[in-house]
Amino acid sequence: MGLKNFLLDLYEKAPALTNKELFDYVLDEVVRLSDSAIGFFHLVSDDQKNVILTAWNREALNNCTAAYAAHYPIEQAGNWVDCVRLKRPVVYNDFPCSPNRKGLPEGHTPVRRFMSVPVVEGDKVRIIFGVGNKPVEYDMYDAVMIQVVANDLQRIIGERSAEEALKRSEAYFRSLIENSSDVITILNEDGSIRYISPSVERVAGIKPADMIGRNVFEYVHPDDASVAKGIFNRAVQTPGVTLSAEFRLWHNDSSWHIYETATQNLLDNEAVKGIVANSHDITARRQAEEKIQASLREKEILLKEIHHRVKNNLQVVSSLLNLQSGFLKDGESLDIFKESQSRVNTIALVHTKLYQSENLSEIDSAGFIEDLAGSLLQALGKGTEAVKIQTDIHDVYLNVDQAIPCGLIVNELITNTLKHAFPGGREGKITITMRSDGERIVVRFQDNGVGFPPAFDFRNTQSLGLQLVNILVAQLRGTIELVADGGAAFIITFPIRDR
Repeated sequence: MGLKNFLLDLYEKAPALTNKELFDYVLDEVVRLSDSAIGFFHLVSDDQKNVILTAWNREALNNCTAAYAAHYPIEQAGNWVDCVRLKRPVVYNDFPCSPNRKGLPEGHTPVRRFMSVPVVEGDKVRIIFGVGNKPVEYDMYDAVMIQVVANDLQRIIGERSAEEALKRSEAYFRSLIENSSDVITILNEDGSIRYISPSVERVAGIKPADMIGRNVFEYVHPDDASVAKGIFNRAVQTPGVTLSAEFRLWHNDSSWHIYETATQNLLDNEAVKGIVANSHDITARRQAEEKIQASLREKEILLKEIHHRVKNNLQVVSSLLNLQSGFLKDGESLDIFKESQSRVNTIALVHTKLYQSENLSEIDSAGFIEDLAGSLLQALGKGTEAVKIQTDIHDVYLNVDQAIPCGLIVNELITNTLKHAFPGGREGKITITMRSDGERIVVRFQDNGVGFPPAFDFRNTQSLGLQLVNILVAQLRGTIELVADGGAAFIITFPIRDR
C-alpha cells in the first residue's frame, strides 16, 4: 500500500482507534513506507523541555532492553532530538559518526542510519517521528513522506483533542443545566416552548416532555400574565438586552410559585435561535421576607406599646409628685418637687416622641427640644412670661441612649436660667442651637440674662441642677464649657453613637 492509499486508510480507521492504537498503527506504516527496521513516535511537552516517550515499533522493542522513563529532558538528549532543536528534518546516514552524539544506553538496538522529522506549530514542536536502519541511505523522499504522514497525524490528534474538549464542555454545561436549581427555557417567537431544562421536573414537578410545544403563558398566573407578556414582547423587540421580572408560575401540586426570571433575545444567535428565559424559584425567599416583615411589624407595635406604657407610668409618677407637692408648705421643698416632676416629664417626652415616630430607634431633636422648652415655660409659669425660647436645630437625630441625657441637660439649663437669669420678671431670650458634622453633635445653650459671677465654677457648685448637667455630659462622653457672651453660654460637645 502506497502513501496515498495509506492516508485514505488512516482517515477511515482513525475514528475507531484509541490513541495508542492510532500511534502504533501510524508508526508501523511509517517504518514500512520508509523501509526502515526501527522507529519511534513521541510527543513534545508544551514548554519544549521534555520529550514525552510515546511509542516504538515492535522491531525496536524486540531488540531493545534499555529502560526509559516516561519523560526525557531535551537538554540531556543526544542528536536523536536534533530535529526538535533545529525544527526541521534531520538525517544521519552514518549515525555512529554523527555530530552531537551522546551514545546509546546499554541494551539499545544498534543504530546505523537515522532520520527524525518534527511537526512544528507556530514556534513549537508538537510531535517527532524517528526511523532507523534503512538498508540504503535516507533521502529527501523519505523526509517528505514522513513529514506528510506526521502532519496528517497531528491534524487528527488536534481534531480529536478539540472533539474531546467539546464533549467535556458539553457534558459540563449539560450537567450544570440538569442539576441547576434554575429552569432554562428556550422559546420560539410565538411564545411556544422549544426546550426546557430537566430541572423543571425537580423544581416544578412537571415533565419537560409535557411542556414542549405548549405556550409558556399557559403556566403563568392570570394576574401576572400582562407583566410576563410585556417582558416577552419587549425581549422580542430588543435583541441582546436582558430583561428581568417576577411573576407566579404554576406548580404541579396546583400551587403558584414566585419566580425571578431573566429573559434575553437570542433569535439571531445561530446556536440558539430563540428567546432564552432563566427562571429561579424565589417563593421560599419571599415567604421568609414576609415573615421577617411581619415579625418586624409585631416588634414595632410591641416597642411602641412599651414606650407608650413607660410614658404613661412616668406620667403617673409625675402626677403623684404633683399631688404630693400640694401638701407641702415649704417653698424650697415645693421647688424640689417641681424640678423632679419636670425631669420625669422630660424622660416621658422622650418615650412619647419615640412611640410617635416611624423610626423607633431615634428621635428628631428639633421637635423634641421645642416641645420640651414649651412645656417647661408652661410648667414654671409665673415670672417667665417675658422670656422667649428660640431653637435652631436641623437634621440632628438622637437615639434613646443620648436623647434622655441630652433632654435632661436642656431641662436643667432651662430651669436654672428661668429661675436665676432674668430677675424681677425682666424680658429675656434663650437660644438653643444644635449642629452635627457627622461625627459629633454640638449644643449651644445661650441666654442674654445677668450671667454668672466672674469667679463662678460651674463644675464645683452646690446647685443640684448644674451637678446633674456635669454628670449627664460625662454620661454622653462629651465636654462642656461656659463662656460669657452677653449673658451666659454653655457649649456641649459629644460624639454621635451608632443609630
